[in-house]
Amino acid sequence: MKEIVFFELKKLMDLRKTIILGVILVILCIGSFFIINFMGDAKSAGELLSFYSGPVDDNPRLDAATTRYEEIYHQYIKNGVAMDEATQEEWYDLEYPMWLINCDEVRKSILKDIGFEAETLVIGDTVAYGFFEEFIANYLPFILGFVIALLIAPVFALEYGNKMDGLVLSTKHGKKNVIIGKFIAANLVILAVYSFLVGVFGTISVAVWGVSDGNASFVFAADNVYIYSSSPYNFRVLQYMMILIGCSLLGCLGFGCLTLFVSSRCKNALSASMVSLALVYVPLLTFKMLGENEGIVPNILRLFHGAVMGVRTLFSNYFPVVIGNVTLTIPTISIGIVCVSSVFFSIFAFRGFKKHQAEN
Repeated sequence: MKEIVFFELKKLMDLRKTIILGVILVILCIGSFFIINFMGDAKSAGELLSFYSGPVDDNPRLDAATTRYEEIYHQYIKNGVAMDEATQEEWYDLEYPMWLINCDEVRKSILKDIGFEAETLVIGDTVAYGFFEEFIANYLPFILGFVIALLIAPVFALEYGNKMDGLVLSTKHGKKNVIIGKFIAANLVILAVYSFLVGVFGTISVAVWGVSDGNASFVFAADNVYIYSSSPYNFRVLQYMMILIGCSLLGCLGFGCLTLFVSSRCKNALSASMVSLALVYVPLLTFKMLGENEGIVPNILRLFHGAVMGVRTLFSNYFPVVIGNVTLTIPTISIGIVCVSSVFFSIFAFRGFKKHQAEN
């Protein structure tokens, strides 16, 4: 089996292709990092988060900011008195701590209305994690969707196109071992590409911003706290980073199984790649074009592989699905569908390729 897997790996990723792909992925990571950095003032955000680090409740600096905010409000705003330049600048500086307090109050209020108790937000420097979360949510699904469709789609379809299907499975290793070898090789490639992409971007983020505070509330992993203001989960940032990596990897492997199924049904690699790309890109782009977070259509789109690869839309809110006396959440449904469908796609791909050979 080792020889078969190694042989299939060489067919999927020779040295030249590996180097070219590696360079492209590094460039995409650097480009994504600069785009994310351009969209906000990460340095100032990190400094402010560090300054007000700790729980929102009983936070000495936030308490002092609240007291000063109320003093300025009653002295100037309420009485219609014009502020001097120094006071006005101080007033503007107090907007951030008030925003942090408001985020905590809004989240607690929203979750209370739907029957959840939100833990008090814990503030901390989460810039590096925020960059990583943004990359997983908005860039990784498009990059890896393309790479998987490009690399994995030829696994079976190329054998059809080159008229090598009959020869390949008539070897001494047998049909079963050859097909299993193809599956193992395909998943190893996906795992390697995913690890490289995530590793490079994560390294860039940590190298630029340092190691973030893993004990902060996971809502600070996003570039805007309100992205997760309706999420009933009380993860810490480090916990959520592990969930991000696990879910996105699962989505990528699941999409790989779907691509293998498509490959087993297409007669050439190009058509298999195009169909696979459509299956991951169309739901992703449709979701973004809708611009809505709630509703039947967005929830259906969350069940596709792209949503699991991006993770954010699964945990950004609470979308319960009630079946009898059982209440299921979107993450449970989406991840469950990916796992179950991956098994079925793998079985159908295996049988499809094997049956095709039997008929020749």
